[in-house]
Amino acid sequence: MTAAHLRNIGKKRKLRHAAFKPRPQMFTNIALMSQIALACVEEGLRFAQQRATVLAADTANARTPGFQPKDLTMTVAGSASGVRFAATLQDVDVRGTVGLIEYATATQGKNAVRYHALADQERAMLHEFRMIAEEARR
Repeated sequence: MTAAHLRNIGKKRKLRHAAFKPRPQMFTNIALMSQIALACVEEGLRFAQQRATVLAADTANARTPGFQPKDLTMTVAGSASGVRFAATLQDVDVRGTVGLIEYATATQGKNAVRYHALADQERAMLHEFRMIAEEARR
């Protein structure tokens, strides 16, 4: 090694290449993606909550004569302003009280698993944002 190399060992060097410099638009893109991701997760949580209400009403009215059970389905529509989610109420074709209770119970279980997975996802995203904010403060 040359004397010039030995003098530079252990010294911090400034990186001058443009790829190593933070760009302001990079942070706005990350913020926008984060907002979109959180909005999608929160929309999924709202849908799961509404669906749980509809399924609970189905279970409560299972023995009512002539009752037609309902279920919510999520539809996704793309537009110029972004992706929109909509809940559509549909009739469920089940036979008898026992069939309705089995359908509602099984669907409530699936819905609860989805809700908890979305809640865990949102919790992980918020934790990551907090870690990034703490790193930025240092």
